[in-house]
Amino acid sequence: GGSKKVRISEASRSRFFCCFAVPAPPPCVRCAFSPFGGDGMRRVTRTMMAQEVVSSNVFWASNGAVRLSADEVRVYSGGGGGKGHRRKNDSSTDDDDDVVHQPPRRLRVATWNLLAPPYATNNDLEKHEWRSRLASQQRQLEDVLPDVAALQEFWTASDEAVALWRRWAEDRDYALVVLPRTRGKADGCATLVRNDLLFRQSDGDDDADADAVESGCEPYGLGYDDWGDRVCLCVPVVGLLVCNTHFTFAHDNAWDPVMRRHQARKLAEHLAGRRCLLLGDLNGEKHDPALRILQDHGFALHEPRADDDDIPDWKSHYAHTHEFLACDFVATKGIPPAVVNDVTLHGDHGDLVPKKPPRFRVSDHLMLSATLDLRTQTT
Repeated sequence: GGSKKVRISEASRSRFFCCFAVPAPPPCVRCAFSPFGGDGMRRVTRTMMAQEVVSSNVFWASNGAVRLSADEVRVYSGGGGGKGHRRKNDSSTDDDDDVVHQPPRRLRVATWNLLAPPYATNNDLEKHEWRSRLASQQRQLEDVLPDVAALQEFWTASDEAVALWRRWAEDRDYALVVLPRTRGKADGCATLVRNDLLFRQSDGDDDADADAVESGCEPYGLGYDDWGDRVCLCVPVVGLLVCNTHFTFAHDNAWDPVMRRHQARKLAEHLAGRRCLLLGDLNGEKHDPALRILQDHGFALHEPRADDDDIPDWKSHYAHTHEFLACDFVATKGIPPAVVNDVTLHGDHGDLVPKKPPRFRVSDHLMLSATLDLRTQTT
């Protein structure tokens, strides 16, 4: 495959490595030249390379999150001709023509990692019976009936899967907003929002359209500018910004934990001064260093209550490392904690464990939902 020279840092222009047929990430590196002026060519292990890269703050330690091109965000908005699912005592009534711009009184939200078929390595059924899994996921969502649902590992590379979700959304009067991960990854983040709650630019008014984009009333995507290729989908809903993200998994190596901390820092810095709701698979529990960074920047993590308050043993994910994690969160910033209640985990640990004889799990994550009682807010 040839060779490629990669500059490791701007501040140290003489430190170059020659990498053979590999991308930039340290896990793929097998050998390299030592810095010029050294002892010549030497074998460099992955750990050594990772330590070099970590110490020089390469790849992940850029200035901040990168706003992705507007073309990356796909918005599929139903015409409201489907079944609908409007609740009583919520943000609207059927005879109110100004419902789009009225703040909701109660908002039901959910977050769920769907386990994209390309990553379903437990058994072939979970990969190849993806249509059955998708139908089961849609049934579970319909049971919860959230106003906003943040989905991770949404299979963006499959036109058929996207079409099935789009049809389901339109039939239930949702807008479906989709953001693929960067560099051609197979999955991404998708957010379902009730059509009457989604901030959208007005039809046929160029000045209003420009104002909507300028004021941040349009959905947009963020990239973390690292080799994790993770993204954050930001969707303005009446009254707040709903952010849907999926952090890198905290593998036991020298680079992923560092990259996670920078992902949290970049997201927190981007959202500074904003009133927002963060939903997603953060791939770490509340005491994880990356989640601590979010909390230090004003985010409150809302967890489901265990049956015994003295034993908070809720878990939402069975990882590929064969451990249970409580890593899916509803988090808020700029919103009083009393607003968030009824935090519920849908399912139990047994739903996450691989089955024998093999049969597919709906996902390796459980859905987490919560209710925001916006009437209790103070200005």
